[in-house]
Amino acid sequence: MVNVRWKAEQLYLEKLTLKNNILKGYFVSNGNDDFFKSDQFGKVIEHIKRNPTRCSLKESKGRPVFTHSDVFSVEQLDEIMGALTN
Repeated sequence: MVNVRWKAEQLYLEKLTLKNNILKGYFVSNGNDDFFKSDQFGKVIEHIKRNPTRCSLKESKGRPVFTHSDVFSVEQLDEIMGALTN
């Protein structure tokens, strides 16, 4: 789980939740403007484009939230985070 947390920090995600097989990643609310222009964020967008029925990026309370459905295990969560950070 530490590995997942480290990957989340690379993506400027301050909070991850996995509930009812739905992963939600909450981006930090300030100080990350350059991140949203980076190649790393581009990978998040590309992942969403490749998985439009399972992934989305929405705004909640003024900050972006990445959502990924059909996440059934911590191992699968680690694979998803790895795909977003590599």
